[in-house]
Amino acid sequence: MTGVDRATQALRELVLAGRFPPNEKVPEEVVARELDVSRTLARLAMGALEREGLLHREPRRGSRVRSFTIDDMTGAIEVRGELEAMAARFIAERGLADDEEARLLAPIEAADEIAARGLSGVEDRLRWAGTNYDFHLRLIEIARNSALSAAFDQVIRIPLASPRAIVFNMADPEYSRPQLERAQSDHLRILDAIRARRGTRAAELTRDHAIRSGENKRRSFEGMKVGQQFVSSPGLALIRLDSE
Repeated sequence: MTGVDRATQALRELVLAGRFPPNEKVPEEVVARELDVSRTLARLAMGALEREGLLHREPRRGSRVRSFTIDDMTGAIEVRGELEAMAARFIAERGLADDEEARLLAPIEAADEIAARGLSGVEDRLRWAGTNYDFHLRLIEIARNSALSAAFDQVIRIPLASPRAIVFNMADPEYSRPQLERAQSDHLRILDAIRARRGTRAAELTRDHAIRSGENKRRSFEGMKVGQQFVSSPGLALIRLDSE
């Protein structure tokens, strides 16, 4: 990892954590100081985040942190779902190798084991979110399409669009269990369709799975804002309630 890569990742984490309020100017010298890097590296890191869409540069006014609406978030999840649907179709039409099947099955089995123990602790919830991310990422990887991978990497940088961003109810851990069980069922059905080489069906199931995820997050948004929900991904500070 180069110095620019490290600075970019550090700045990305600060932005997603809400260190710089949305729509407020982010001076280059402040970024350099926060990251303890030169202004040249700070400028390059800011440029990278502008290309990702986390920062917005205005002529003669500098860079500002973008805010995102609920529609931005759910729209990004739907785009992610389309990419994953393409991946599922590609894999099904090509045929799933034994080692690839094992890679997709492993996070499903790991999630089952975590859920069986209960999801009352933060670490358990984080591990479950990690298995969810692994399943979705492996779909993309196994498709072996570099353009698809690049588009997936880009879209999951939008706050809460990543399959790692799972919402849990903090007051009632069991409240989230039906959603998690449905997600597990979806993953198995997607895998079964891929095994059967039913590309259109695999794509349809994957697309619906993503749309349902976006709808769940939309319904949970108010609870997330007041701290009643647990979100396993940063970026909540950049999401605003209105859809303007």
